Amino acid sequence: MAFLTVVNGPKGGQQIELKLARSILGRHPSCQIVIDANAVSRHHAQIIWNGSKFMIEDMNSRNGTFLNDRLISGRHLLRDGDLIKVCEFVFRFDHRLATLADGKRQAEQLSTGFVTAELVDDSAADEVPTISSRIGVSQKSSTLMPLITAEKRLHALIEISQALGKALVLDEVLPNVLDSLFQVFVQAERGFIFLREQDGSLTTRWYLTRRPQGLPDDLRVSRTIINHALEKKEAILSADAANDQRFDLSQSLASFNIHSIMCAPIMDSDEHPIGCIQIDTFSQTARFKEADLEVLATVAMQAGIAIENARLLEEVLEQRELQRDLELAHEVQHAILPRIQPQLSGYEFFDFYQPAHHIGGDYFDYVQLPDGRVAVLVADVVGHGITAALLMAKISSEVRFALASHRETKQAMEALNISISNLSLDRFITLVVAVIDTSLHQVTFVNAGHNPPLILRNGDIQQVPLDISGLPIGISATSEYAEYDCILEPGDLVLMYTDGLTECVNRKNEMYDLKRLKNLLVSQNGQSANQVGESLVADMKRFVGDRSFIDDICIVCFNRSAP
Repeated sequence: MAFLTVVNGPKGGQQIELKLARSILGRHPSCQIVIDANAVSRHHAQIIWNGSKFMIEDMNSRNGTFLNDRLISGRHLLRDGDLIKVCEFVFRFDHRLATLADGKRQAEQLSTGFVTAELVDDSAADEVPTISSRIGVSQKSSTLMPLITAEKRLHALIEISQALGKALVLDEVLPNVLDSLFQVFVQAERGFIFLREQDGSLTTRWYLTRRPQGLPDDLRVSRTIINHALEKKEAILSADAANDQRFDLSQSLASFNIHSIMCAPIMDSDEHPIGCIQIDTFSQTARFKEADLEVLATVAMQAGIAIENARLLEEVLEQRELQRDLELAHEVQHAILPRIQPQLSGYEFFDFYQPAHHIGGDYFDYVQLPDGRVAVLVADVVGHGITAALLMAKISSEVRFALASHRETKQAMEALNISISNLSLDRFITLVVAVIDTSLHQVTFVNAGHNPPLILRNGDIQQVPLDISGLPIGISATSEYAEYDCILEPGDLVLMYTDGLTECVNRKNEMYDLKRLKNLLVSQNGQSANQVGESLVADMKRFVGDRSFIDDICIVCFNRSAP
């Protein structure tokens, strides 16, 4: 049974049962959940039941759908307490909501940031509370051998073990633990599972109660016993907490007249406490006993294994999802790069692109200009990964606009620099552009802090002068750039590259430096751009061997054919 409760809207407090496998939220009267507001799309979002869990999906709405204040795309798992926002309308999702009647229990997931138990400091004193029983929960401890003879409890423990063994998702593990414990301990009134977050803080992940009171009054919990259980790694029982002077100042106990508390730490495989389970009761005649504590300690140990397995599974699934995202990003990035080379009479081109990871920050492109010239670009975004790739995509569009809008190449680069600098990204791009004019066989170079292009001519290596190089793109909006013109003779070859080439490293930690690159080019004198490029890539790979590339590598070369 699942519900949407209207938190913010004209019918605040109304509960809408999700009975169908697909429930659409939107303005159209045919929607299962009609939201009458102009800002809401006709079919805004949908909630889908796949037989085991509920998912929320935005349906390309104008104003988007928010889950826990985050704009969503695609399908997202819904958990108890999640808040769904459609424009100004807010709904709370409850999957385990049940009417409290005839002894039935009410369960509520407490998601961090929405509802959490208040851990109350009982006293500033250092002494521990009166403890009737304690059990060490180390897996190596011989004391953790439950002396349970009651058939019902033994049967319940078997069921708990089976339930925990089957649970694969954390939000299935935790409610199963409390549900099973409430079957064993019929006198239990409240149950909590606390888990440590990465910053070490404790958060309430699940809560179970038999009491009909609202959540705010039922969520005050004593910190003293929890701290003791975690620090000492002991399952502890306070058999008469209400009369324990240690708790005289504790609202978390006194206001509810709690008479008996059990608390057991949850340990991971390295025997580090990752959380705890606490069960308490208000009954004066059915207080917990030592045998009960042994049961709780056993369940906590099993829960620790199940929770760790569930977390590992979640990490694996997250890694798989990230892997799929990176593979898609890889495909998108390669789609941005040119698929075909310029078809210029008397010229030949070669290009090679190898990101160090799935996606990279290197970039090259061929841009056909309105006057028939062709611009060849090679760039390197500082940094790696997604951020660099996104900026590379931005450069791809901006540089085409700049080149199409300005006749002079240096003016185009200055316009590009202003555009990127105004983004204030704290990132910069080294870039070199070579504009080929086939009518004059002239190449105009503009360099923005990049490796100077190399020109192979009659067995000699010339380098585009360093003094024409300006600042990288994105450092200062006022940067100016200079041009360098070069006439290509038949047989001349131009090489443009990123520093990933000259800085790749072999097993001896030697770098494929500029000297080796120049020697390779000289050895290829008279060869075409394709032959030189293939030879260069093969030599680089032989040099690196079985080592991975530490940086993205981009190579572009072109030559004027010999007569």
